[in-house]
This record gives sequence, structure tokens and C-alpha cells, in this order.
Amino acid sequence: MHNDFDELLNRKGTDCLKWDGCAARFPGLDTSGALPMWVADADFRAPREVVERLTQMAGFGVYGYPAPLREEFAGALKSWLHRRHKLEIKKDWVLFSPGVVPSLNIAIQTFTDEKDGIIIQPPVYYPFKRSIEANRRKAINNPLIYKDGRYLMDFDGLAEKAADKNNKMLILCSPHNPVGRVWEESELRRLRTVCAENGVLLFSDEIHSDIVFAGHTHLPALALGTEKIVTAFSMSKTFNLAGLHASAVVIPDALLRQKFRDWLRRSSMESGGSFGVQAFIAACRYGEPYLEEMLSYIEESISFAREFTAKNIPCARFVNMEGTYLAWLDFNGSGLAPDVIDKTVVEKAKVLGDLGRWFGEEGAGFVRLNFACPRAIVKQALENLQKAFQA
Repeated sequence: MHNDFDELLNRKGTDCLKWDGCAARFPGLDTSGALPMWVADADFRAPREVVERLTQMAGFGVYGYPAPLREEFAGALKSWLHRRHKLEIKKDWVLFSPGVVPSLNIAIQTFTDEKDGIIIQPPVYYPFKRSIEANRRKAINNPLIYKDGRYLMDFDGLAEKAADKNNKMLILCSPHNPVGRVWEESELRRLRTVCAENGVLLFSDEIHSDIVFAGHTHLPALALGTEKIVTAFSMSKTFNLAGLHASAVVIPDALLRQKFRDWLRRSSMESGGSFGVQAFIAACRYGEPYLEEMLSYIEESISFAREFTAKNIPCARFVNMEGTYLAWLDFNGSGLAPDVIDKTVVEKAKVLGDLGRWFGEEGAGFVRLNFACPRAIVKQALENLQKAFQA
């Protein structure tokens, strides 16, 4: 194997949120000896080609203002989307952004007004609701339907909420975090039809689009039409580059794109830092072999975890992971109240996962665990959970 995903890296003391930020995230808990499996970054080194490019830049020793690499940046993404997702875009559709969540906040401020409604589908990535409310908009919940261990969109509810003229935007998480769904073409077509018929702008967060497992294919929402859509892409999950703050926004509509660009220019955020941009470009150009190895490794961890859970933690249900490296475990079969489940996971098992209710009340009794880590950590976490729920 070219990349050693089993390597146990010591990330403590490296300005690392995942490992150094546990006490702040779980106040009052003794986090010594705990396993951080919460925030969605990986305990893997980035691809060698990315590290070499950044090392070369750091060694030069001059870190002045960068020249915007719009053509190179856009071209790298264009080529990546063509190779990985069979999506054809134009380079002039691409804008730089420092991150997907900043992109969402810019879109909210640019394309909606205060008190407008923005539709989300919980349980869903909690910065969606936080961003909506921080910008004085209204989060309109259209919960996913949990049926037979799988999540589906509630299209009847979606149509009803989209028909309300006060609701101006829908945020799609694709693949969906935390439930791991990779949306099928029929689902995406239906969603896009609902948005189009009601004049609702679609913001599609596709940050996890490269983390998709065998038997499933990510279809960019943009492949089904270019009307009233803003799509955010990033290499941060795929290649563990979140700390470099570089992502891309693709907006086919010239008027919408200009409005978004105007916001970036006013805020001096249009070009980004040299290290983030160069890492993004290098990852797009050279990262596919690394990605294929990582996907294979994580799939093996998923297979192990699914079997271990079924055999040793009968009160838990391992929701099928179609995409993302984020496992979604349902502990409601334990018969315990959601707050007791949370305490059992965090305090007894000392497994620091993202608690289900952070993603909306629909997530009560669930826990999200980050599997982008050495398998030894996955194994230890599951063994801790086994002991905690048997006690």
C-alpha cells in the first residue's frame, strides 16, 4: 500500500481541533484517554504530492501576496469533476471560497433576506441551522423519513414547504451528513423539480462527494440542470485539507455568480491563500490513487464495524453507510433515554462522537462516529461501546 492508513499519528499538541479541542467540546468531562471521533477530519496524512508541494513552498521562505490562480484553480476542479463524476462545467462558473460553511453563509446573505425561510432536512449537519439563524433567517425543517434502517426524503412535506413563498432556499447535503445517504438520480430529479416549480434556490453542499462506496454513485445536483443552483465543492474531506481553507463554488447563472463574486470582493476573500490554493490544485491533479486506497481502507473498517456491532452490541443498529466516512449508529434499541445514551457513549465508553441531537431532535439516540482513522481506533471504540452498554 502506498499510504499507511494504519499509522497511529500523535496529533495532540498540533493545534488540532479533533484532539486538542475535546475539553471545550465536551465540557466537564475528563477527556484523558478518550477517543476523539467527532469532528469530520481524518487521522491520515495528506497525499505525498500535496505534502511535497507545500514543503517546497514553505522552504522558499517568502510568503507575500499571492497572484490569483483563477484559471489553474478552476481548471483543476473542472478536470476532477469530469474524471470522478462525469460532470462538465465551464471554468468561468468557478469561484474560490475559504470553505463550504463560509460559502453557505455568503449565499444566505446574498440570495435571501432577513426572516426568509430556508429549508433543511434533519437530522443534518448542524452548521446549516446555525448559519441560517445567525443570519436572522428561519430554518424550515423538513425531516428525513427513517424507514427500515434507511433514510428517505419526505417529498410531500418538501413540496408543501417549497410552495410557501416565504421560503426562498433549500440546502441539500449530498451525500448526506450524518445519515450516509448517497441520493439516487430519481430522488435528485424530484427535488430539483420541486425547487424549479416554486422558484426556490438550491444550495448543494457536496463536500463529501468523493467519499462514496461500492454499489453507489454520487450524482452532482448540477448534472440535472443549471437553473437557480449554487454548488459547493472542496478537497478538504477527500484529502484532509480542512486547515488550509480552500474550496470552490460553482454557479452557472451569470447574475447569481456576479452577486456572489461581489460579496467576495467586498470582503477581500476572492483569491485565497497560496498554500490552500496550491494544495487544492495538487490534490485534484495527483490525488486519485490515494483516494482509491483510502476508500478501500474505510470500506474494510465499515465491514468490520458492521459485523462487530451486530455480534457484540445488539442494542445498536449500524445504519448502512453509502457515502461519507461518518458512521451513524442507532442506540434507541437499548431502551435507554437519549440523554442516558449520550452519557453512556461519552462518559462510560469514552468515545467522543458527535451526539445525534446536535443534528436535530430527529437524531436523538443516535451517535455519529468518524471512521477516517486507523482501524485500531475503530476497534477500540467499538470494544469500549460494547463494555459500556453491557454494564
